[in-house]
Amino acid sequence: MRRIAQVAGAVCRPDDFLARLRGEAFMPLLPLWRGAGACARRWRDRTRPMSRARPVTLGIGLAEAAAGPSPGALMEVAGTLRYRAKNAGRNRVERAARHR
Repeated sequence: MRRIAQVAGAVCRPDDFLARLRGEAFMPLLPLWRGAGACARRWRDRTRPMSRARPVTLGIGLAEAAAGPSPGALMEVAGTLRYRAKNAGRNRVERAARHR
């Protein structure tokens, strides 16, 4: 888990923040929506080769703050997207439609 967090720290932008939510779940807070998808894909791509025995895969759900009226609702949207990514074959990034 530390190595996954270190990779995230290396690919995130200066204003991004990574928190461990629970178990094997991390919650990156990416204040700038623009570029968040690229950041998530870099994290996914650089994490995969960490283990020779079995590739490490990430299911990532991206949700914009406007996607929910509260932090809890936003986390629910991101969590749903994360499970969608895992169920669609793992090692994927699922992104909520951008709200204006």
